[in-house]
Amino acid sequence: TRVLTLILGASVYAFTIVLSTFLAGLGIGAWSVAFIHRISPSKARVVFYGLALSAAASVCFSSAAFRHLPPFFVKMFRMLDVQGQSGKMLWIQVSIAAIVMFIPALIMGGLFPAAVRVFVRKPQTTGQSVGMLYTFNTVGAIIGSLSAGFVLIPLLGIRNTLLLAAI
Repeated sequence: TRVLTLILGASVYAFTIVLSTFLAGLGIGAWSVAFIHRISPSKARVVFYGLALSAAASVCFSSAAFRHLPPFFVKMFRMLDVQGQSGKMLWIQVSIAAIVMFIPALIMGGLFPAAVRVFVRKPQTTGQSVGMLYTFNTVGAIIGSLSAGFVLIPLLGIRNTLLLAAI
């Protein structure tokens, strides 16, 4: 969001585009992996580790794309003759957000259902196991966002924090 606001602006629309793109990626990724696991649940660990490595790689590729976004935005702005046409401007913003975030979000969305398949051992303890996994996921998300926002980004910058997270 912080990087994209430099290109998309700091409007409510820009934030909504970023959030919607990310949540759509998470949702579609979770649905896709849950569907795949219905077909072959025995490969859950391989799928989980593959998704984790793919998520890290996609974050690295996305962070490499950041420097190309301002010229891309200007090129699209001129090519589509956006001056005074908010609808076209909105589609440029959605495209930029999707280029940077959709694939990493899609892959990350698949991590939770894959983790559920790995973590749930007995059908009778499914609720307890998934609840525990949600707890770990939520605590990790809180710690990660607090440490990223208040410690890592101020110390390392946005790009290096993303690369550290990928590692």
